[in-house]
Amino acid sequence: LVAADHLVSTADDSQGWEGERFGSAILDGATRWHDCAPSANRTQAEVVRALSEFTGPRARVETFRSGNAPELLAAAKELGWGHASSTPRVSETNAVAERAVRAVAEGARALLSQAHLPLATWPYAVKYFCFALNIRILDGDSAWNRRFQKGHFRGPVIPFGAQVQFLLPKTGAGETGQMAGARSRRCAARLPPAPRRLSLIHI
Repeated sequence: LVAADHLVSTADDSQGWEGERFGSAILDGATRWHDCAPSANRTQAEVVRALSEFTGPRARVETFRSGNAPELLAAAKELGWGHASSTPRVSETNAVAERAVRAVAEGARALLSQAHLPLATWPYAVKYFCFALNIRILDGDSAWNRRFQKGHFRGPVIPFGAQVQFLLPKTGAGETGQMAGARSRRCAARLPPAPRRLSLIHI
């Protein structure tokens, strides 16, 4: 079972640095692997790309569950996935996809508040939070191990928003920035002001 639904950033000042306003929150029911793919547009092509990157080229998905957004239904059809119908606006039948969306949205809000980063960094926050969910060990196992079958994640875990030292790619000069997932952004001498509530809604 793979479940997916959309996050929508509704606040005018919460558009991502690269124009992101939407996010496809995705969950693998078998491994409990989470991901969220931020994008500027909520189109079938964007959803197909996000779902294909999530599962990989060789995965076989027998059941797909969503909130019945047209682009999600079209993407499932294009990928040849069987869609388990949900009833629009009825939470009980959409519970799997909605829980994934809610967990990612609430986690991103908490990270942004704790790190004192601006709303525009929410695309980094959702990716980081999903990664944190995937590597946590719960009841002796982790989504990382269930997905890759090679044990738990052994790399360093750096808190979101932590001050880090890194080298600029072209010059090799040292720089100070803040940890924001896979990439760091250069920051000012002091931290930016604490963000207001991240306006993410499920539709």
